[in-house]
Amino acid sequence: MKDCYSSSLKLLVRRDYSTFKMSQKLLEKGFEPSDVDETIEKLHKQKYLNDQNYLEGRVRHYARNKKGPQYILQKCEEEKLPITEQLIHQTYEDLGLSIPEMIKEHIHKKLLFNNIQINELDSEKRFKLYSKLSRHLLSKGYIVQNIEQYLPKESSNES
Repeated sequence: MKDCYSSSLKLLVRRDYSTFKMSQKLLEKGFEPSDVDETIEKLHKQKYLNDQNYLEGRVRHYARNKKGPQYILQKCEEEKLPITEQLIHQTYEDLGLSIPEMIKEHIHKKLLFNNIQINELDSEKRFKLYSKLSRHLLSKGYIVQNIEQYLPKESSNES
């Protein structure tokens, strides 16, 4: 148990971990499950592991990096963290972020980086661009309804 605990402290010196991730790391290092459980319990008692603080930090990190709610939900669920959409939206609000503005910023960066002028594209190229932008925004955790709402509008009624 002593080696397991020492190993956990070495990990925590570098970065924070959730209970789930710490358990995984220690098990991967070959420690017995009973030693891992004891170590996790000791770390909780000493407040070296705190899933709520870890969760709030992860959500802030993802929000600052302009990740959408679905991305944050997925990442937190992967770490078995008790996430709610309310916490995500409260974090956006606390940081002065809004989903529409983040979506617009992603779109603007993509268009600017690729030096694309929407009005100069024919309908086929515009469709391909919208598909590409949609896939990009979906990968960042935004939902289709929000994405479609903020894609640049066509200048004519092309199908």
